[in-house]
Amino acid sequence: MRRSIRNVADSIKLAVSMEEQSILEIAKKANLDWATTQKWLEALTSMGMVIETSKGNRRLFRLPDTVDQKTLFGIPVKTDDANTIRYIYSTTRKLWKEKTGEYPSRSHVQKVLAQVNKDLNLSLPIGWYLYGEVCILPYDSDIEYNFVNFEKKDIVKVSVEKAVNELLPLKSTRKLRNYLYEKNHNELYLHKEKVSYMRYGSPTFESIETLIHLLLEMIPFLPKNRETTQLFTEYIGVLLDVKKSFSNKMDHEQSMKIWSFIFNSFDVLWSIIAIESLRETLLETKKYPAEMLEARLSPRLVEQQDSFITLVQQLSEVSELEKMYEMNESDLTPEMRKLRKIKGSVKHVEHKGEADEKEVSESLRKLGFD
Repeated sequence: MRRSIRNVADSIKLAVSMEEQSILEIAKKANLDWATTQKWLEALTSMGMVIETSKGNRRLFRLPDTVDQKTLFGIPVKTDDANTIRYIYSTTRKLWKEKTGEYPSRSHVQKVLAQVNKDLNLSLPIGWYLYGEVCILPYDSDIEYNFVNFEKKDIVKVSVEKAVNELLPLKSTRKLRNYLYEKNHNELYLHKEKVSYMRYGSPTFESIETLIHLLLEMIPFLPKNRETTQLFTEYIGVLLDVKKSFSNKMDHEQSMKIWSFIFNSFDVLWSIIAIESLRETLLETKKYPAEMLEARLSPRLVEQQDSFITLVQQLSEVSELEKMYEMNESDLTPEMRKLRKIKGSVKHVEHKGEADEKEVSESLRKLGFD
């Protein structure tokens, strides 16, 4: 039976990978003849979607370093991994619909994938990001996933059904996240949920104190990155100052404004932590060199660091604290000088009280930051 143009195009795109391959190798993967494969590769090359190189008389083709796969941060995914991921997405959607009469949420599909990845040790490109484990090739409910057959297909299908049955009762994304954070014993993300949930409470001296203690408990579980840890502890320092100036008799409008700035700045701080977490966990998959991840993640990281500094300045102003930053280079710690090189203009938070400083410093020492 004659294959449709779309089917042929999808087969070609799936067969091309980040590794150089000959026309014959790609034709075999795509289950197409040599001439058809050559024609399509030349068309994709002319559109910049495929790169052609040569070794001797051999014409070789590969995906460009930055691929239009709508991947997270443009990080590339190997063809074999992409085939497995798409199969899991497609099977999850089908099984979920059969069991519930409804299509699964994006969060549920991603979490099924993560469960299957662990269950079968597939080593897919999955890392911990904003709301838990995510795949570099995200699930898109608008896509009809086509995939090439692969060796472990039947085993994977059994694992997908097992994961679907496990996660079906967890209807809300909040319950889903908490369940998986607990199952994976991820204290950093469990604490993050507690902090995030506090935003729905009332701003009081006691609630700010509770928030500070939750943040201190998070420090041992942060990604092992000195700059991010420094930003995190400086944020705690600002909240200590907010606590000192905060009164339960404060005007409600002003206290709510402070509360809003506290959590707006935490959201941006968490995105910084999540990027570092993603970097660490992707490195553990051994799929990507550190230099490549640095190139893809650093622009977003620097952007978020700058946003965080701005929000914390606004928090300082709205809570009527003294200026929290000083521009004098001699006042900067070595860590903050390093941060200034990264972001261009990191400023130093003024010195905290001796008792407060001791509590933060002790948490840092436990992490090995002397």
